[in-house]
Amino acid sequence: MDECSIRGCVKPLKTRGWCQMHYMRWYTTGEVGPPESLRPTRGMPESERFWLSVDKTAECWEWTGTRSKAGYGQFPLSSSPKQVRAHRFAYENLVAPIPDGLTIDHLCRNRGCVNPSHLEPVTLAENVRRSSIFRRKNPTACPHGHPYPENALLRANGSIKDCRACNRRRAREFYHRTRGN
Repeated sequence: MDECSIRGCVKPLKTRGWCQMHYMRWYTTGEVGPPESLRPTRGMPESERFWLSVDKTAECWEWTGTRSKAGYGQFPLSSSPKQVRAHRFAYENLVAPIPDGLTIDHLCRNRGCVNPSHLEPVTLAENVRRSSIFRRKNPTACPHGHPYPENALLRANGSIKDCRACNRRRAREFYHRTRGN
């Protein structure tokens, strides 16, 4: 039986001198050989394999591999079927182990960044507090455009709870909906 004409491949010939796998690769991509991103990584140390999926720029080191729905990089370990967060793997391999009870905060606010100088271990409460500061940092108006501070309803700690104008509008809508007017 004839074999695939690609060097090192011993699979049976299908068409054009290639096996089924190489033929389908050519059919779908126009290339016969594997792209650079698909070079074999089996047996490669995790620390080496990790860097194949990192694009270092002047600021952030962007994860180019698989990402979670939330935008965090996912890195498959050789020793486990599970994946770990790429930023946690980078921090633990380049800086130090992450202490129990702490999570990693992205100081740059880029969830795909694995630059250890942009990562800091903090408590979950601190991480949440920092993210809310980032989202609501000195708002000048509510999402509907009503200006703050004159329309701000404040919590006891001084943070903005709601917009006074939006609150009145919702109350009017509720009144008319329940009274049938």
